[in-house]
Amino acid sequence: MSKLRHSRLAVAALFSLSLLYFLQRGPYRALRETRSGDLATVYAAARCWIHHENPYARPALTRELTDAGAPAALIREQDRHASLYLISAMPLVALIAWLPWLAANVAWCFLSIGLFAASVWVLLARLNVSPDGKWVAASVCLFFSPTYVGVLNGNPSVIAISAAILSIDFALRNRLWASALFFASALCLKPQIALCSLLCFLLWKRWRIVFTGLSVAILISVVAVLQVSALGQKWAWWNSLRQNIASESAPGGLTDPTPSSPYAPQLLNAQTLSTLVTTNRIFAEGLVLAAVAGLTIFYIYWRKRNKNPDPRMDFGFLAAATLAATYHRYYDGELLLLSIPAMVYLWRIRQRGLAWILAVCFAALAFPLQSIFARALGPAATRVSPEQLLLLRHQPAAILVVLVVLSLSQSR
Repeated sequence: MSKLRHSRLAVAALFSLSLLYFLQRGPYRALRETRSGDLATVYAAARCWIHHENPYARPALTRELTDAGAPAALIREQDRHASLYLISAMPLVALIAWLPWLAANVAWCFLSIGLFAASVWVLLARLNVSPDGKWVAASVCLFFSPTYVGVLNGNPSVIAISAAILSIDFALRNRLWASALFFASALCLKPQIALCSLLCFLLWKRWRIVFTGLSVAILISVVAVLQVSALGQKWAWWNSLRQNIASESAPGGLTDPTPSSPYAPQLLNAQTLSTLVTTNRIFAEGLVLAAVAGLTIFYIYWRKRNKNPDPRMDFGFLAAATLAATYHRYYDGELLLLSIPAMVYLWRIRQRGLAWILAVCFAALAFPLQSIFARALGPAATRVSPEQLLLLRHQPAAILVVLVVLSLSQSR
């Protein structure tokens, strides 16, 4: 009885510590220090959209943030990078964009936390462990830093990933409309994240969810275009969006994965590894897509030979495939929470060697070490070297290892 009590006290202490860590590192700083730079961009863009202005023109964004009462430091930070959020995101963000900055920041933060909590809840429900084990798993989710980084920056990824996880869970519970609406929301906010849900639905042949979700997303996009273009009369926003994407994809831009890019250590996609092999961006992209496609084919082949394929393995694998194949920053690593049920499942079916490898890879992504090491290395961070590979590329490598492990698990 004493051992059980001590065990539960330890679990309670662990959860309390992890909750305090999450709240202090993410929401507390987001609200107190107003560091929600990513929210500032999409918030200002949505305000422009409401007023029929160009949501991709910097002067318009600056004007909207100033009118909304945003701090001057936040406005200067927003001016550093171009607005890249798709027009489909504007109607969703407009739900809070009509509020002044302070109120909108609070509402967005609490919405992010609420949806994150809901997504963790449904993941915990799919773990075949004791109640204490679920509290430990919840603590791991809170310690997993990509989420607090997303909350701190006010990035829509927290909401999009939570929506993607909820759409997958509702699909497994045969809740068509709930699944489709969450899928459509993720698709409108961040299509590269919604890709995980889409691949799950295609693998499980949930055609009605795919059709309904895509239809809702298209409808939202049409409404967004009609509003920003004043019923088709203004199209400057389209050229501005294309120019912004081109500028941030150029060498030295936010999405540049090459070794010389100062932003590459913040990325999780495997292009940060393939560009170490070749300077040809197209060939580097092809290498990644070929590797991910090959592992996916291998996974599906062995999955079909399995009499009782487990969906927890499916969404864990496809989450890692999504992160590896397409542009993702560190806070998008929250999507890898979908690998926790797969990890627990492998442990319970006695494939504990593979489960340990997954745990090590998960731990490699638990903290933003690549960004920390990049700041410590200074200019050396943009030079090809063994240090760059080990310290600034270990997280995309860990995601690839997750893909390989989950592929091999199907062949056993």
